Amino acid sequence: MSGKILANLMKNSKLNIANKKSVTEKGYVEITRSYQGPLPSPEVLHGFESILPGAAERIFVMAENEQKHRHSNQKKLTSWSIVVMILGAIFALLSVLFIGYLIYYCVNAKANDVAIALAITSMVGVSGSFVWFRYKRRSKEN
Repeated sequence: MSGKILANLMKNSKLNIANKKSVTEKGYVEITRSYQGPLPSPEVLHGFESILPGAAERIFVMAENEQKHRHSNQKKLTSWSIVVMILGAIFALLSVLFIGYLIYYCVNAKANDVAIALAITSMVGVSGSFVWFRYKRRSKEN
């Protein structure tokens, strides 16, 4: 920092603007900068460009490629989660139909005890899975 800028900061006692501080009693000057994002700040990009011509363009291309990659992965994840949900619904329907057929067969074969046991265990299993997944979802939210 040049002497004139430091002298001007020293004249303005207790300057607090955003992230700049100046305490004149002790002669302490602190300037803090923070930058957040996929690309470096314009000053840093300019520094890279002055050291290595074309570096800023390479950094932009790298950030664009990374974003394309992230979006592609997100699309794949969304598509597969939809496929898994549909397959789960299909297998659940097939399971209910199969258990219903078994219960119907047992009733026709005069095996009422087996039919009742199948009906009760399947209802307890289905309702238990609903309760379990609801509990897991609530525990994740908290």
